[in-house]
Amino acid sequence: MWHLSNANFDVQPWVIIDPKEDDKINAIEGAEYIDFDTIPKHPGIYILSTTRYDTEELDDYLASLLEKKRIGVYIDEASECGFGPGFETFLTRGRSRQCPAIVLSQRPVNVSRYSFSEAQFVQCFALTDDRDYKTLRGFAKVPSFETDPLPEFYSYYYDVRWKRYYRFLPVPKINVILDRIDEKLDARAPQRKYL
Repeated sequence: MWHLSNANFDVQPWVIIDPKEDDKINAIEGAEYIDFDTIPKHPGIYILSTTRYDTEELDDYLASLLEKKRIGVYIDEASECGFGPGFETFLTRGRSRQCPAIVLSQRPVNVSRYSFSEAQFVQCFALTDDRDYKTLRGFAKVPSFETDPLPEFYSYYYDVRWKRYYRFLPVPKINVILDRIDEKLDARAPQRKYL
């Protein structure tokens, strides 16, 4: 959510795909809840609650966002999105349609390879499953957690273009992140009626 707080949702819409009904996401006061029939037109944060059984509807929805252009997507758990053509097309064509994505997953092995191959940056916390680590290492040359362990709440941040990784310090506490998001949403609110 730290990365989301730095996204440009004060300039264009951002949709959060939330299959886990995450408490932190639901704590965003200025967010609007939507369904599959809603394509946001105005800057802001929009929350779409889904389940792993909604993959076909989600595929169609992501294709609609691409068609509309200039809509960001934050996916809280990519393993819940499946491997459908809409999801993978969004990942491969999003950049050219000005549809940025922040994609999260606790299990890289269960996620479409395009989540990594199309990424500009990959951030990684300590992984406990060798299969997940092997999947990640195929795309981001992060160190071994055994030989170079991370302190608690640290992560590796890999820049794909320059093939460099950095140790990423812990982000601020969630209340600071939520305050930042709410401030940006409040700053955008008066402009909204004129768009």
